[in-house]
Amino acid sequence: MKLPNRENARVSEQKITAYLLSMTHPTGRDKAAFFWKFGFAPENWQLLRDALLQHADIHEVAASEDTLFGMW
Repeated sequence: MKLPNRENARVSEQKITAYLLSMTHPTGRDKAAFFWKFGFAPENWQLLRDALLQHADIHEVAASEDTLFGMW
């Protein structure tokens, strides 16, 4: 199964630069270290956004979970 409603997916600049690529964010810094190893950096955050959206276009959903906040 592909990501449902993929056409509505948005990845904001703030989410990427202040969380996913922030080496100082308390919970995001481990993710940032991972992404930096692959050449992603805050100054060209659009590359990570595009890679994440392309990943959703190409790959199947590996797992999902129904939570109080909806399907994850």
